[in-house]
Amino acid sequence: MSDGLAADLQLATDWQEWLLDNLMAGVPVAELERLVTERAAAPDLAAQRFQVFVNSPAVRAACAAAAERDRLEQIVGLRRAHERLSRHGAAIPARAHLTADEFYEHYYVTGASVVLPGFLAGSRALELWSPAQLARRLAGVEAEVCTGRETIERPDPNFRGLIRSMPFEAFAASVAGTSGPTNDLYMISNNRNSRRPEFMALLRDLHFPRGFLDERRSGGAWSFWFGPAGTITPLHHDAHNILFCQIHGRKRVRLVSALASEVFDGSYGYYHDERMDDLAARGVAVREVTLSPGDALFIPVGTWHEVEALDVSVSASFLNFVRPNDFSWYAPGFIGSAAASGDFAFQRAEDDEAHRRGGVRGTPETLGVSRDPAVRS
Repeated sequence: MSDGLAADLQLATDWQEWLLDNLMAGVPVAELERLVTERAAAPDLAAQRFQVFVNSPAVRAACAAAAERDRLEQIVGLRRAHERLSRHGAAIPARAHLTADEFYEHYYVTGASVVLPGFLAGSRALELWSPAQLARRLAGVEAEVCTGRETIERPDPNFRGLIRSMPFEAFAASVAGTSGPTNDLYMISNNRNSRRPEFMALLRDLHFPRGFLDERRSGGAWSFWFGPAGTITPLHHDAHNILFCQIHGRKRVRLVSALASEVFDGSYGYYHDERMDDLAARGVAVREVTLSPGDALFIPVGTWHEVEALDVSVSASFLNFVRPNDFSWYAPGFIGSAAASGDFAFQRAEDDEAHRRGGVRGTPETLGVSRDPAVRS
């Protein structure tokens, strides 16, 4: 087909956009063809151009992709419906004395959070990791910390500009000298202090129930957290499963299921600009637990979480599970992040329910598509 003939068989551009949106939403082809021909001065010509459009390779590929998307959305919806049937409701289940086999079969492979009360019972760290004792033990060790966190937006993804190096005991003194809750100074996972030999020696103070972690790999798969009351790790998700252990003080952790796809509105990469209170206000199911010294929390890959220190706090997190824990491919917050929204409004929020019933998204007139579909601009 020559370029000139192909152009002669094209519908008006704004009609093509409107039709593609409705085709991808599953509106029957016959219904859309009727709307096109009813509004055309030359119905036969409009019908011919309509058939060329709907049978074009690009449109057929787009509709196939949309159908796959809708199938995946239904699978996710089914999983979420099962989540809501849980007897635990909005609470995170707490399982003391859980065996490793039970943990992996009922929580790890299903992606379900669980609190492990007293998981670190018998660990010397519960006595030896107080800020004062750590300051003496790590005196003279240069540690990387983040300061000035309250001076910028998004301090966690932008942590590199906040890094300072100082003796550990100086940082501990700064934490002890805070007059109230603050998020301004914090030793975080990205400071990589856990890789220093002096910090790795601390691992000898931890005792884990058998079979949960591959302790031969602990040295390269753990993080150390230390800061005052009021430190906040903002709403985000990770691309790996985490065992978060509380050693000193208390932390409040709030979680949202990885299946809550609506949370991606407002996300950027792995992070989110909202707080958990904002999500709860718009109806997202938020679960919460306060961890005390010795408790652990399993945070499954992809689970949205926000962590706030209620006291001066020391924590450690571990990735070295005995089963595979590499989900680096999981990054849904990056998909379409650079896509332009364009100025062709489809009134999506108002029409979603009509789409679920298979109805047409808006009408050509309400969407500003009121001229003859067979007349090209």
